[in-house]
Amino acid sequence: MSQRITMGDIADKAGVSLMTVSRVVNKKGDVNPETRRRVEQLIDDLGYRPSAIARSLATQRTGSLGLVVPDISNPYFSGIAHGVMEVAYEEGFSVLLNDCEEDPERELEALDVFDEKRVDGVIVAAPRVDSQRLFVALAQHSKAVIVNRHFADQQPAAEVGYVANDDQEGGRKITEFLLSHGHRLIGLLAGPRMSYGSQKRILGYDAALQAAGLSCDPNIIQYCPPTFEGGYKTTARLLGEHQK
Repeated sequence: MSQRITMGDIADKAGVSLMTVSRVVNKKGDVNPETRRRVEQLIDDLGYRPSAIARSLATQRTGSLGLVVPDISNPYFSGIAHGVMEVAYEEGFSVLLNDCEEDPERELEALDVFDEKRVDGVIVAAPRVDSQRLFVALAQHSKAVIVNRHFADQQPAAEVGYVANDDQEGGRKITEFLLSHGHRLIGLLAGPRMSYGSQKRILGYDAALQAAGLSCDPNIIQYCPPTFEGGYKTTARLLGEHQK
């Protein structure tokens, strides 16, 4: 394996000081144009690449973000990941992705790992862990954004960004749509029991039924894995149990 080219190597071959090479690499002024040209040519010829570790020590930034999702195979979360990576790339950041497979403990572990790697910020999509432990874990990070999680018991700290769907209103509107088409026995696939979004959708569903003078039957609210297979199996079972 070839030895990594350093700024010291460039300085030796160019016959200039290490400080001069550093100024050229970091596009600082106070360098003779001819010297700058010679150093830049050597950088290209030798294939020098600045050390990400050294740069992060100097700037106190790593140019990386941490993204935590419950299940990357879920199209909803893969869509979020795609959007995060697209914008991060445009802004010159890389993204470290951690798929927690619906495990709250792995979410906390991921946030600890991202803290160790000194990422510049974290994004947590629909976290499953309870609010108190989540906020403690996020306090390690100077910048954090939570996506699609409602907090009934306490709110994130002021420095934590927050982006969310209105799941309760969504649940209400979908149920109202089915009611408007004459349906009265409306089942609900609620997703994971630990999902706060699911609980909000149930509230909207129940509110729409009550407004229509109908009671909410808990037997046709089914918790299930948020996957195609989980939805298919649960739907098949629900339809089998409530055939007319």
